[in-house]
Amino acid sequence: MKNTREISLGLLTLFISISLISFSQSQFQFQENKGQLPNSVFSKVKVPGGSIFIEKGKFLYSFYNSKQVQERHDLIRKENWIDAHSFSATFLNSLRSSEIKLSDKSNYFENFYTSKVQVDEVHFYKELEQKNIYQGIDLKIYYSENNLKYDLIIHPNSNERKIRIKYAGQDNIFLKNKNLIIETSVNTVTELAPFAYQIINDSVFPVECKFVLKNNILSFDLPNSYDNTKDLIIDPTLIFSTYSGSSSDNFGYTATYDRYGFLYSAGTVFDDGNYYPTLGAYQINHAGGTGSNGGTDIAITKYDTTGTSMIYSTYLGGSKSELPHSMIVNNLDELFIFGTTGSDDFPTTSGVFQENFNGGSNFSPSGLGVSFPNGSDIIVSR
Repeated sequence: MKNTREISLGLLTLFISISLISFSQSQFQFQENKGQLPNSVFSKVKVPGGSIFIEKGKFLYSFYNSKQVQERHDLIRKENWIDAHSFSATFLNSLRSSEIKLSDKSNYFENFYTSKVQVDEVHFYKELEQKNIYQGIDLKIYYSENNLKYDLIIHPNSNERKIRIKYAGQDNIFLKNKNLIIETSVNTVTELAPFAYQIINDSVFPVECKFVLKNNILSFDLPNSYDNTKDLIIDPTLIFSTYSGSSSDNFGYTATYDRYGFLYSAGTVFDDGNYYPTLGAYQINHAGGTGSNGGTDIAITKYDTTGTSMIYSTYLGGSKSELPHSMIVNNLDELFIFGTTGSDDFPTTSGVFQENFNGGSNFSPSGLGVSFPNGSDIIVSR
C-alpha cells in the first residue's frame, strides 16, 4: 500500500493512483514546453529508459534500447544508431475543454539551442494537473516518496466508468495474474493489479478492484459496494523493465564543494543529448562532435547547498576528447578543473604556461569510449 495525497472533496471522491517509477532524482521533473517540444505536448518527464510526453488526455511513452546504450559505453557496439519504441495511452472521450497546468516552479532551468530552436529558461515543476479530463474527474501527476504517480480524482456525483484508457503502438498487451503487461521491442512495462482501499476511522478497509482489458482498452471494475461517503483509493504500480542509461552518454568523474557548502560536479558528455548549459554559460554548445568524428566535452555543474537546484552548468572542451580528473575550490571561491585533453583547440588564455597543444602518439584507453588520436596533454582550467 502506498501513501496517497489526501484531498478533501466532499461526499464521494475516488482516487485512481498509479505509481510509475521509483528513483532518486530532483522532485522537479515536469518540463514546460516553450517551443522545444512539439506543439501538442504540454509537458515532458524523464523516466529510466525514456520519457513520457504529456498531452491533453494522452500519455506518449517513448523508450530506447538501454542495452544498446550500455554496449556503446562498453565499446562493444559498432553501430551508431539505437533502437527505440513508443506507445500511447489515450483517455477515450476525454474533454478537450479541460484545463491543464503546472505548479510549484523550480528556480533551476535549462536552455535549448539547436539549428531549429533557441529557447531560454525552460523551468521544471513538481505537479501537473488536468481539470475535468472527464466531467467531474480530474487528473493529477506528481511525485510522492520518489514515486511518480498519477491520480484520477472522481468528484461527487461523477461516474468512474467514464475512465477508459486506450493503448496503441505496443507489440503486445495482456492481463496476467491480474497484472497488465505491455510489451515493446525494447522493454516490458508491468502495471501491477490495483489495490483499492478506504481509510475509515484511521483503519484501512480493502475494496475489491480489478483491471478489465478489452480491445486494448483498460478500465477499472469495482464489483462490490463500498462506503460512498468516504474516499476510495485505487493504487496500482507501474514497473519498467529496462537497462539503465541515457540517450546521450554521460560519465561522472569528480566532485567537490566550497567553504559555503555549494556543490560542484564534473563529468563527460558525448553530444548534446541530455545535457544543457545554463544561460550565460562559458560554453553553450558541445564542441566535440558526435560519433567516430567527434569526442567528449567536460560538463561542469554547480548546485546549491542542498544539491537539488542547479546554479550553473557549462560545457568545456575542444573538437576532440576531454576527461576531467579532479576539481577543487580555493579560498577565493575559484573553481579549478584538472584533466586531460586531446584537442588542439582546447580554450586557453594568453600568457599561460603553455598555450599550445603538444600531444603525442595515438592513445585509446579501454572502457571510456574516448580516444586521443593526436595524443593528449594535461589541462588546468580556472
